[in-house]
Amino acid sequence: MSDQTQQIKIKLCDMTSELLKDVQYIILENLRKHSNEKDIAYYIKRELDKRHLGPWHCIVGKNFGLFVTHEEGYYLQAIKGQITVVVWK
Repeated sequence: MSDQTQQIKIKLCDMTSELLKDVQYIILENLRKHSNEKDIAYYIKRELDKRHLGPWHCIVGKNFGLFVTHEEGYYLQAIKGQITVVVWK
């Protein structure tokens, strides 16, 4: 798992290292399984809600602006290739 998670560039993070590792794994799995950005966001959010008590929010895309308020300790903005993934609680 750690070799795969290094493929994601972390832009902003407010998470414990344990949560970060799991979120990175969830992101990579869904980027691998799905090609539609809407589907990727849906399945990442759904998995986070199951594993880490939601509600979680997820945005996936190539070009967007974002400003959100999040619960302390539950925010990640990561980049994989040209895709940016933002998750927060």
